[in-house]
Amino acid sequence: TQSTWGKFSGCLFSTMLRSPTFLQDEALAPLLQYDHGFLKQEGELLFDRTNNWFNLIPLDAEDADSVVIDADREHERIVILDAERTFKTEESRVPLRNVLSALADTLKDYNQALSYVSGFLLTTMEQKKVFHLLRHIATNEKYIPGYWRHEAISFARDARVFAKIMATVNPEVSAHLVKMCIWPETYCQKWFNGLCVHVLPFEVLFKFFEHFLREGYTFSFRFGLSLVNKLKDRLLATTNIAEIYALLRLDPKYVDKETCDAIVEEALTIDLSPFDIPAMRSEAQAALDISLAEVKRRQEEQKRLDEEEGSDDSFNSDEDEDDDEGTCGICKDLMPEVHCKSCDLDICSRCHDRKKGTHDASHKVTDL
Repeated sequence: TQSTWGKFSGCLFSTMLRSPTFLQDEALAPLLQYDHGFLKQEGELLFDRTNNWFNLIPLDAEDADSVVIDADREHERIVILDAERTFKTEESRVPLRNVLSALADTLKDYNQALSYVSGFLLTTMEQKKVFHLLRHIATNEKYIPGYWRHEAISFARDARVFAKIMATVNPEVSAHLVKMCIWPETYCQKWFNGLCVHVLPFEVLFKFFEHFLREGYTFSFRFGLSLVNKLKDRLLATTNIAEIYALLRLDPKYVDKETCDAIVEEALTIDLSPFDIPAMRSEAQAALDISLAEVKRRQEEQKRLDEEEGSDDSFNSDEDEDDDEGTCGICKDLMPEVHCKSCDLDICSRCHDRKKGTHDASHKVTDL
């Protein structure tokens, strides 16, 4: 196993943490803001720990040796941009681009959450093993098939299932979020799609991954319910939309590491047995199909009106009309999930969660 990345070669049998300058070079990277010294503290112990994750699935780690990753290929624009958003140096971006492109080819689709999760795993795992693990998570029914797609319909379905369970388990918080026009697709994304990367501090995130790999997607449900239970009083005490979102994503300015750790541990005590999740999924999917058909009808109607009126203010930009059809009005990459009346745009939950352009998380939105 090589100990450094070399000259941007994208070494397939190395890990970022084994580079002597990785922690220093990437100290300001968004991903490392959740490290808090944990990677340096644990060091070599993490390599054995993450290698053992294959036993939790179970999946033979040695099968990763047969994975073919083309380190010299060209990458799609979104992959290049996501690698730049995740890491600061080219040495770290190269292996991330390799893994993301290989996954996009295999899954025949792409979702930005793959960048967060892949980046986290690459700190302690080789490229081939990261690909091997994420391909399994993305295709096995026990985990999250369909989540990492451009139009993440399976994720939207499960977010609605979660909201229905929460309405039973914690009706006060559920009613409060509905009253504030805060929809499950906007706050479940970081838990479900992103697997709590950019949510939990690394020390707690490693525990979350182990529970998730052992149990599957239902642990994400239990985590969300545990979070709501733990922060119930604080969520009910505020009508500030930005603060509610900050609590739901466990913003470190609002929630400390000890609370995050307690949320993960207490998730193990949440009982989902009263809920027929497969039946709830079917019901949510049917409702979602109706919603998506309405969105498509609105888009087609707007396009027709724009063509008739010759308007410059079309639903999608004239330059990239084909590429941006049905995408977020701000980032032009992800599927829109909410409509902001203030901005008059259909936007994705990521752009709503962050302040992007003239849009702010405090704006009231309606679910698409």
